[in-house]
Amino acid sequence: MSAGFKRKTHWEKFWGYYVLAAAVLLFVLYVYPSNEKDVGWPLVAEAHPAPGASVVATLKNNQLHGVDEAVVTVQASSNPDTQIENMKVCADAPEFRVDPEDGARHRCVPVIVFDKGDVAEKPVPAELDLIPRATWGNTKILLTVSWVRWVEKPGPPVSGKNKAPEPTNCVKTPGQCQPLEESGALTLGPVNLGVNRMTRFASRLSSFLKDLTLPIILIFLANWLTGKASVHEEERQIAHILLPKVMRLAGRFYLPMAHSAGAFIKKSTDRKKNAQELIFYLLSFFQVARALKEKEGGVFFVDMAAEQIFMIANNLIRAQLVTALNGEKEFMKCLDQLDAWPGANVKRWARFSDWPATPDQTVTDAEKWMTDLTEPKFKAVRYLMGNVAATLRYESNAPFASWYSNSRGENLFVIAQGLERPEAKVFGDESTAGLLRDFEKQLALYTPGKTGS
Repeated sequence: MSAGFKRKTHWEKFWGYYVLAAAVLLFVLYVYPSNEKDVGWPLVAEAHPAPGASVVATLKNNQLHGVDEAVVTVQASSNPDTQIENMKVCADAPEFRVDPEDGARHRCVPVIVFDKGDVAEKPVPAELDLIPRATWGNTKILLTVSWVRWVEKPGPPVSGKNKAPEPTNCVKTPGQCQPLEESGALTLGPVNLGVNRMTRFASRLSSFLKDLTLPIILIFLANWLTGKASVHEEERQIAHILLPKVMRLAGRFYLPMAHSAGAFIKKSTDRKKNAQELIFYLLSFFQVARALKEKEGGVFFVDMAAEQIFMIANNLIRAQLVTALNGEKEFMKCLDQLDAWPGANVKRWARFSDWPATPDQTVTDAEKWMTDLTEPKFKAVRYLMGNVAATLRYESNAPFASWYSNSRGENLFVIAQGLERPEAKVFGDESTAGLLRDFEKQLALYTPGKTGS
């Protein structure tokens, strides 16, 4: 047996057949016809036009099969001293046709208001015959009821503190009342058209799995544990392969950038006094970032959120500098100056002590931009650099995590004190606001479990 050979488990050999069999079973359970009948119940909706008055809409059964008609009855009643007239009910039901001749979906019928004091009469309900357009599905029936109610005319206030006005009977004294148009809405639902396939499917599946639940759980649990073990082994192999590369990048690029970002934060407490040092450390950061992109293709962290934090901060601050220096060409020229400061035969990054007596105009313009930067924008740059510095330090130490677990030390995401989260639109446009919001999302994904709190 060769070293690269891996014996496949029974599940790995036949998982495709298992999945196909399960799909066929679920399909049959879903579409297989039967004589099952869903249990229905009446639907009732009620409105109160006035105290002692009511409008009741009723649908005897919410389960409709085939072309069964849905007969909606509407009955209204009121007290003898309440005068309500011209009542009508309108049905708005897109899933039904209420007039077989023209197929309209909207119709109104009058409703006779029953007087509760007239014992000789019986209430006469109004009816709406609704015919379903579809053979299955769920819907609702909206009923709009309108009426005219007679109410007392407004008059002058009654004098006297203890005298309460007598209520006006608009039936006996109609001259003291005036008509008031009112309306209300009633909803009947849900109405099931035909067999609810999803409910039937769930019932069938529940019955089928009743005796197979434990074996199925055990099968999936075993498969899940096997998968977790495989993923853990894969992550271990990846970490073993990537460790040398991450350590090499940390020594050559990540730590110098972390130093520049950290120095920027320390010197930012007095911007006017330290403007020259601030712009140097910012340009030094971009100098190393440019070399990293040219030689390695960009940052390479194990955590994707860390890469996003670095790239968003880099792009946001870089865009501000490029604009201030009037273009990408001038910005690259500015970084070229830092490459030349140590000397022709010196292979190291520039230091602040290398600052020439007469720097190039692009460097002077960058220093002026740092001095003239508004306070909210400067705080935003400071906030971004502080988080980038913490991310770079954490990722640089990540390859040595096993050292920390066996000692008193701990690798933590430590951010500088006094950093204020900026407003989303601090840089003035919606695109940068979106990047800042994304920056916060990535921080929320990245920092849990790393701060030590």
